[in-house]
Amino acid sequence: MAKRKVVSDAKPIKTNRKRGPGCSGGAGPFQKRSAKRGSASRQVPAAEKGARGGRDSLNLVEFPLGSIADRHPPDRKTLCFEDEVPDRGRGGMVKRKFVISGSDKYGLPTALDDEVVLGLIQVTLEQGFSCRRVAFSRYHLIRLLGWRDEGRSYQRLDTSLNRWLGVTLYFQNAWWNAATKTWMNRGFHVLEDYTTPADLWSGTQTGGLRARRLPCTITWHEVVFQSFENGRLKKLDMELYRTLTSAVAKRMYRFLDKRFWFSATLTYELKRFAFEHVGLSRCYDNSQIRRLLRPALLELEAVGFLAPLPAEKRYEKVCRGRWNIRLVRADCFAKSRNGRKPAREPVPERAPATPASLNARRRGGPAAPTEGPHPKAGDGSGQRIEDFLSALPAERLAQFEQEAFEQADALHLDGYRRNLDLGRCDLADHWRRIIVHGHAARKLGLS
Repeated sequence: MAKRKVVSDAKPIKTNRKRGPGCSGGAGPFQKRSAKRGSASRQVPAAEKGARGGRDSLNLVEFPLGSIADRHPPDRKTLCFEDEVPDRGRGGMVKRKFVISGSDKYGLPTALDDEVVLGLIQVTLEQGFSCRRVAFSRYHLIRLLGWRDEGRSYQRLDTSLNRWLGVTLYFQNAWWNAATKTWMNRGFHVLEDYTTPADLWSGTQTGGLRARRLPCTITWHEVVFQSFENGRLKKLDMELYRTLTSAVAKRMYRFLDKRFWFSATLTYELKRFAFEHVGLSRCYDNSQIRRLLRPALLELEAVGFLAPLPAEKRYEKVCRGRWNIRLVRADCFAKSRNGRKPAREPVPERAPATPASLNARRRGGPAAPTEGPHPKAGDGSGQRIEDFLSALPAERLAQFEQEAFEQADALHLDGYRRNLDLGRCDLADHWRRIIVHGHAARKLGLS
């Protein structure tokens, strides 16, 4: 009787291909290669069509669910990320902390494990988020992720499920409760349990093809699934996501796609952005960070997600040892709901909006808002607002804009989001100015 070759989990599989997605941003070992070398585009299989309108978790996308590197030092068991955001309830800033604790056997998650969680969200979406227990086939999940259909991909998927079963996530002031509208402290596992076929590859080719389509199940932790039910989800273009080859670009795309909802221009302190939101190693200095981010920035510019910026506009030196990074959403990426780029129309100068004009706009009336309840021209209020905003540091201004959107009137938000979805970036930026200036007027006691 012929003996089957068993591949140990502890021994890496030899391959001539490049290593997995690391800090340099190379193509992953399981990702399908593009038909044309150097191009991010590829032919989307029929099984993947219709998966463009994916979903992503708003709570899980704020921080990396693992490091960008494809492996960790053996003695490392935890990852920690921190940042500060505006507190919409009490005002001021709230400090958030996110800790990942791995198991002794399977260790900490990496970028590929983060992808697996994203793929499981898409499988749950296909079933309408109807139940915590989700049935799927590994073949279908691998196709959703754009991995190559080969034994290594299936073995890597099994390792990822084992890893997520042993990983514990700790959120300190970092888990948003949609029901109470407050930041919460939560600790939980992502998955409660999973089931997969014991023998994936049988001795015959037909048996192996049959085994890879056998049903598997996972059960989301109650806290994670409850956040899905409470609507803590956002749209994600999975077709675009699969075209990205760099783990850094994928991570940046998911994070920025959420933050661009509030503003088309974002500014972050460079090290905080790279360490706390992208997941780069903290041993890098500013020049190394810029070098590591460059391939991912070029890739996101090539697919039309980020607007191309020269280095002198992309990076700003604040003081010795401190730099800011500026990220602008590309106009060509703002698409209509059917996925096509709408025709750009000339946009005249706009005056502040009134509730009446906003209601008319919601009913399909004229798009141009008229004179509104903001500070009147000529009384110096407008100049005071401009001076107030221009005096804010770049990072604080970005936080102020996010706070403005969180406290904005529903009608103003509707005007901004509708125009952004329809690709009317100039109009969307106009509504953004109304929201930000209105918030500044309230802070200054002008309205």
